[in-house]
Amino acid sequence: PNIIIYIFSPLVLFINFYKGMLIGFLISSVILTYKLKGILYGILIIFPHHLLMNLLIIIYSSIMLMFSYKLFIGTIKKENINLNLFIKKVGILYLGALIISLIITLTEVYINPILISLI
Repeated sequence: PNIIIYIFSPLVLFINFYKGMLIGFLISSVILTYKLKGILYGILIIFPHHLLMNLLIIIYSSIMLMFSYKLFIGTIKKENINLNLFIKKVGILYLGALIISLIITLTEVYINPILISLI
């Protein structure tokens, strides 16, 4: 099981890079298509959903990368690793991310269409 963490933990960096590129292409294509109005559309598209989800991904990935680093160092030094603290941190982080994701999704579904229709 440890080898899986070693192999797949660097993928988190690629996921963060992909999300950043996605937002960049989204904003540039909206601005290119709608010109001046596209700036307002771009702000409405990225503000609640993409920015907050990227923040959650960065926080979650930093905790996972720290854990994989500690696990790697612990494996090299042949030390015992306390997983209870890690499981508690990830559990709290997961519940917080779930609640925030639900709030973000509800605002994306119900509030953003109203704001976009106003423009």
